[in-house]
Amino acid sequence: MENWIVRDKIFSEENMYAKMMNFAKNENLTQTAKALPYAREKHTGQTRKSGIFSAGKSSSEKIPYIIHPLMMACHAHAMGLRDDAVLASILLHDVCEDCGIEPAELPFSEEVQQIVDLLTLRLDKYPDRVSAKAAYFARLCGPCAAAGADAASGANEVSGADGAQSSSNGTAPSAGDRASHEQLYKEEIHRKACFVKAVDRCNNVSMMASGFELEKISDYIAETEKYILPILDIIKFQCPEYHDAAFLLKYQILSAIESEKMMVLRGRDRS
Repeated sequence: MENWIVRDKIFSEENMYAKMMNFAKNENLTQTAKALPYAREKHTGQTRKSGIFSAGKSSSEKIPYIIHPLMMACHAHAMGLRDDAVLASILLHDVCEDCGIEPAELPFSEEVQQIVDLLTLRLDKYPDRVSAKAAYFARLCGPCAAAGADAASGANEVSGADGAQSSSNGTAPSAGDRASHEQLYKEEIHRKACFVKAVDRCNNVSMMASGFELEKISDYIAETEKYILPILDIIKFQCPEYHDAAFLLKYQILSAIESEKMMVLRGRDRS
């Protein structure tokens, strides 16, 4: 067997933490700067899964869980993302699910709380993991998927010049205007949550061969194709500011899962 070192931790926790804190301070990303120590404190003692061939497996070394959100944040920032709420949500995306904290208890903006809420899987509310995951993804991207369907069905409709006007004429916004703004805000929250989920899945599929058995890898690939690839289409077509990032995420995710499909198939052939 080749004398390879298999790394669960490919970047330094301290270097990533310092890098993101430096970015946050220099770019006035106040919530990101606050989320860095908050997430590290809440995930203290939690570790990532290690594979049987991983470096340090025979020792007491454990990979701190905070490595995962730190890698996600560095990845998103390297792709050009500068949205403070999104970067903070990336760092906090597993805090509620793994640390017993409710989204409304997070000491961050309402926007961050809502994004993290959408990203929190609640297994206790459903009879099994399959139904919980289906409900989770339906809630995560429901308004965005509906908005995409509405846009497609109405693509050939053109509003008349005398159509409904905005409230920019100095009058109070109508109930219809308020509802429209609230819906757009809701869709934006869901689009941002979808982006965080795509970055999350990209990081997980990139590293899952180290910590997952073949059957788990197979299930994760199926879930990625069923839910995550459509989420990337939402990002690509509804979020122009994320268009390039969506391409990079899709390329990396597809590259990983297609390689891992071959690994699973070869593993089954040998068994």
